[in-house]
Amino acid sequence: MPQNKTARNGASSSFSCYTFQVTIEKGKTLGIKALAINENLTESGQREVFFELNGQLRSVFIQDKEAVKVI
Repeated sequence: MPQNKTARNGASSSFSCYTFQVTIEKGKTLGIKALAINENLTESGQREVFFELNGQLRSVFIQDKEAVKVI
C-alpha cells in the first residue's frame, strides 16, 4: 500500500519503500533503499531523491522531465 508521508525537509514519500539489490561484480552487491522524493523543484526542474546505499543516507538531484513540461 502506498504511503504518503512528508519529512521535515518537505520530502514526500508517495510510493512504497522500494529496496533493490544490485550486483556490481561477483561477490559485491549494493543494497539500495528508496526513501523519499522532495516535492519542491529547483529552478532547473530537478527534484532531490533520498535513499540509503548500504545503510548510508544519500541524496541525488534528478531531472523531473514531466514537471518541466508544466513550468
